[in-house]
Amino acid sequence: MYWAMRTSRDTLEHREFLRRELSEGRLRQGWGGYPEQDLHCINEAWEEGNQLTEHQKNASRHWRMGDGPAGDYMNDGDVVLVPNMPHDGLFTLVRIRGPYEFDINEEHGDFGHLRTVKVLTPTGVANEHQLVDAGLRRSLRCRGRLWRISDYAECLERIIGHDEDLTVGTTAVGRAESIVSDLVTGSIIEDMATRLSESLRVGLQGSEWETVVRDALEPLFPVTVLHTGGPQERGADLEIIISNPFSEALDWIVPVQIKDHEFLEGPKVVSKLEEAFRSRLEKGHVVIAVVLLVTDAGPSPELEKEMSKLSDKYKVPFIFRGAKDFMEILARGFLKQF
Repeated sequence: MYWAMRTSRDTLEHREFLRRELSEGRLRQGWGGYPEQDLHCINEAWEEGNQLTEHQKNASRHWRMGDGPAGDYMNDGDVVLVPNMPHDGLFTLVRIRGPYEFDINEEHGDFGHLRTVKVLTPTGVANEHQLVDAGLRRSLRCRGRLWRISDYAECLERIIGHDEDLTVGTTAVGRAESIVSDLVTGSIIEDMATRLSESLRVGLQGSEWETVVRDALEPLFPVTVLHTGGPQERGADLEIIISNPFSEALDWIVPVQIKDHEFLEGPKVVSKLEEAFRSRLEKGHVVIAVVLLVTDAGPSPELEKEMSKLSDKYKVPFIFRGAKDFMEILARGFLKQF
């Protein structure tokens, strides 16, 4: 897996400390100045259904840095891109070389979240270098702390295997790539959505849609998309996590339920959507919308009525998106990866 992780830029002292630590093989993250902010403690609280403390809420946004299943958490061997390291306008690539640790730095009283790493690009890589494709550059605009960039694995491996200086950018090339990418996306999106509709409905069934939609959504916006389907889904197959510009401790959450049934049982679906909202609200999350995506159906009058009731009850939009919108979302997401 490939990740990007933004570190503290609050003060020059913080930036210098994190740079020194990284050069010595220690990737640190902030919001880790209290023992209860240990991600092991946060995971235990979630598993037991306990409310997080205010300090834990601040740290919970980078839960992926902790130990857990590959794909959802950082694991040994994963590559991490660290923006603005060692200097602004550059990024550094490192490879995870050990489990998650929690070790509060005494000097700063913070930065307890720690992964041992091997630095792969010690002098850094210019954001505008010709080896950095346009999609990866756009992803660096994300203001989140930690997000997946596995769509750019081929690009990142080219950079890792490059022996020459990577610190000099090629701004004109980057701009041209971005313009061409945007033009191509706009010109063929409708045709691709039609082709996807014809092919994917035959090739995919049930829960197989969940990871496909997740991988299509992440390139579209500066968001993290978590696959939550399965026994512990709590009413949603995906969870879109959006950085809140007004409070770093409170991400905006959009639970997404995916159905590929031609006939939707209104009461059962509505119950799932309400569970998706309430279960996250009870954990202290800020839910800004709940979405139902359907691959091959339109909403029944009963379903529309019940979803409208939920919107009125909770003062949060409960949104239905049918087959046409569904396929256009997939088309846009997949095209952004090229």
